[in-house]
Amino acid sequence: MDPAFLGFRSHGIREPLTNRIAGILDEYPDGTQIARELLQNSDDARSRVQWYLLDHHHHHARSQKQTKSKGASGQVGELGLFHKDLIEYMGPALLAGSDSVFEEKDFLSMKNLAASEKKTDETKI
Repeated sequence: MDPAFLGFRSHGIREPLTNRIAGILDEYPDGTQIARELLQNSDDARSRVQWYLLDHHHHHARSQKQTKSKGASGQVGELGLFHKDLIEYMGPALLAGSDSVFEEKDFLSMKNLAASEKKTDETKI
């Protein structure tokens, strides 16, 4: 029986989202490629303004008493984080933004990381 007949859509082989994101990051060369990709995304969205902000803050993790979040091990994180190694990502950070607004198709595209919607849109690079 055809899955489409029942309203289902076949997506083939699945992989954990974390593996896919790690693969995408591994494909980026070192240097300014990610900044260029952000700029290209803004251009694709027809943004007029692109901004970058270097946030020098070091954000402090919450104490165990302040948080009830549970990490991968099921234990309450001693730093309020899912894993103690995440402390290195508490700052500083480079933030990027633009004056464009996400549309529904943008969210759908994010859900299908391997099958970029840009591939079929001739207005996108």
